Amino acid sequence: MTLRAEAESDMENMEETVLRFARDKAAEAGLEMQYSIHDRFPETRNHNVCLNRVLDAAGRIPLKKPAIPMRELWRASEDFGYYLKLCPGAMFYIGNGEDYPALHTTGYDFNDRILETAVNLLLELV
Repeated sequence: MTLRAEAESDMENMEETVLRFARDKAAEAGLEMQYSIHDRFPETRNHNVCLNRVLDAAGRIPLKKPAIPMRELWRASEDFGYYLKLCPGAMFYIGNGEDYPALHTTGYDFNDRILETAVNLLLELV
């Protein structure tokens, strides 16, 4: 089973609820319940100052497309959240476009044309 939530506290509550339910059902049936957790990732929550720096930098370089804040969270399993626990930062994507196959699908192919944009943005941030 995969559990995803916007905030770590929501994730912890959901995990506790699922485990309590499983323990109760196992006890009712006279069964032993065991579980293990794999690939736990903390929330990836951008720091506002860092996110604003990225957006400002994107506005200063010539982009073929404007920076677009995501309307909805992308609930990917991401280890970047571990870094954000150690220091302020912001995760951003240099996307292939809306009409491009999604990452981790068989149709996805990295678009080499976005490398120049990525490098220019990173240089502007430095």
